[in-house]
Amino acid sequence: MNAQIINELKDRNEATFKFIYNSFKEKIYRTACMLTNDPIISQDILQDVFIQVYTKINKLNHPEAFESWLYKITVNFSLKYMKKCKAHPLVLNEEVLKEIIETNISYLPEDITLQTELTNSLLTHVYELPADKKTTIILYYYNNLPIKDIAQIMNCSEGTVKSRLFNSKKMLEKKLLKEKNVI
Repeated sequence: MNAQIINELKDRNEATFKFIYNSFKEKIYRTACMLTNDPIISQDILQDVFIQVYTKINKLNHPEAFESWLYKITVNFSLKYMKKCKAHPLVLNEEVLKEIIETNISYLPEDITLQTELTNSLLTHVYELPADKKTTIILYYYNNLPIKDIAQIMNCSEGTVKSRLFNSKKMLEKKLLKEKNVI
């Protein structure tokens, strides 16, 4: 995000805020949805994120870090929600699954059933990961964020992000192979 847009946002320019909102609302909603597995809560998180952007934009010193800052806010709100709901295990929400498939995959109709099953299985296992690993996987693979940005968002080193990605992939691979052998 360039400095001029961020300065306009800091000046409370309504058109700029709408531009920012429209540019990022789908990514933020999808990220919250994938982290929380709850479309309704994700709508609340989306609103909370942009309220935070509006009220705290003056604390952003580096305009080039805007997108990372935006994801950090999203992750923080999502993690807060997940802590509240820790007593209730996440069950893969079909609406979330359908949205993920529609936004990330374009296959021939005959491949959709197989891909839906694979995606369902993979996401079920992603949801079972500890919050830090799940968040890392979602930011890296579903939001295509660079490791440097993920480290900044999650307040950890790039090495930690790489380690989480490596360990998470190994865990997911084991679970998928085990599942395949059971079937």
